[in-house]
Amino acid sequence: MVRFSLASIPVNHQEDWTPASLVTSGSSEYVEGHLVRSALPKPDDFSQAGQFYRSLNSTQQEHLVGNLAADLAGISPELQDIVLSYLHNASPELEERVSQRLKR
Repeated sequence: MVRFSLASIPVNHQEDWTPASLVTSGSSEYVEGHLVRSALPKPDDFSQAGQFYRSLNSTQQEHLVGNLAADLAGISPELQDIVLSYLHNASPELEERVSQRLKR
């Protein structure tokens, strides 16, 4: 079995990094200032997914619907309902097509 540390992956590598002593920009460059974590003022979790679905041609849409339905078929109805509600938020058409495939 090969073991490695996450820091050995190039994108995660930061020389002499310790959590309490250094704040970086993600590219190992030191940054100064007061960091604040805050919620997005108006989160939009679904429009990009809907735009992507609508940008697909009919064959690609059919493949996506089939793949989603096949994956959802193996989970509980409660979880299916949650995922279908997310799909509806992205695209009511996508949710309807997947629901039909699931025979719901």
